[in-house]
This record gives sequence, structure tokens and C-alpha cells, in this order.
Amino acid sequence: METSHLCLAILALSASGKRSTLAGAPSGLSGSHNYEADTSPIRGYLYLYGNDYEVQVPQFQQYYDALIEYIDPDTQYANLIDFRTARSNDSVTRNPYFFYTPLPGVPVLPAGFSFPVRMIANYTEFPERSLSKKPLMSFFSIAGKSRKFSYTPGPWPRTCPRYWYKRVIDDGYTIPSFLL
Repeated sequence: METSHLCLAILALSASGKRSTLAGAPSGLSGSHNYEADTSPIRGYLYLYGNDYEVQVPQFQQYYDALIEYIDPDTQYANLIDFRTARSNDSVTRNPYFFYTPLPGVPVLPAGFSFPVRMIANYTEFPERSLSKKPLMSFFSIAGKSRKFSYTPGPWPRTCPRYWYKRVIDDGYTIPSFLL
């Protein structure tokens, strides 16, 4: 059995509750998106919602509304600055346990807002590398029409849209491109 297949089998048994890992009960990856600090674009705050991993539909709606389609990705990302500022202000105002450190806060916080624009844009549909709303919905397990969205929790409803292709090799996602 290949190592990767063995790891998957162990994870499946651990997740099923029938076995446990050497470190004890599996805890999953909840909270692993700590680079977002306490200002996630679409996920809730642990102390306000009871979890920090489920998509909050009102926050997704704000992201959806802020996303302008059919423009170049740099302009598209720049247009999300007002949304990012609103999310940060909401975090400070509503979350009594708001956490913002110099490392995740200043240079890394924008990553949670730029990753969808840069990484899940459909390069087949938009060769100019713009993110459209359809793949955004698919990747975050959102269905329905704007203002009437529904979210299906869990890891498996999230899918790559049909005929979705990743970035082309000569347009790699690099740290310098993120910082510029």
C-alpha cells in the first residue's frame, strides 16, 4: 500500500470515530486559517458563533456584493479594500476577544481577502484572470440567488466548478505578486 493511501485510510478510520490517532481523538483543521487573525472575509468568530469554520452567509453576501466581475485582478482586489475595512471594523466592534497581532495582522491579513481573487479565478472563463461570482459560490458551498443564499456545511459540498482550470504555469502565485 502506498504511503498516501495508508495515510488516507488512517485519517478515514480516525474521522469515523472507530479508531484514534497516536495523539488522541482527531481534532481536524478547525481554526487552522489563523492567518486571517480575527477578521475573516466569510467565516465567523469562535466566541460569537460557537465555531470559526462555517461560512456566515451575511458575510459571504457582503463579499459577493463587493466583488466586481470582468475587470483585471489587481483592480478587482483593490475594490475589495472597503469590504476588508468593513470586516475589520465589524471585528473590533462586535468581538470582545478580538485578536490582532503584528505578524498575522499587518502583512498577512490581506491574504484571506486576496486568495479567492487570485487563486480561484476561472482561467478558462476569464483569461484576464478575473474572479467571477459563480466559482466563488461553488468553492464556499453557497447555493441560490443573491439575497437568498444558502450554505451547506461540511468539507464535501465545496467543489471546483465544471470546466474550471487553475492558473497557467507562467503566471504562478508568488509572494512578490501577493505583496504588490
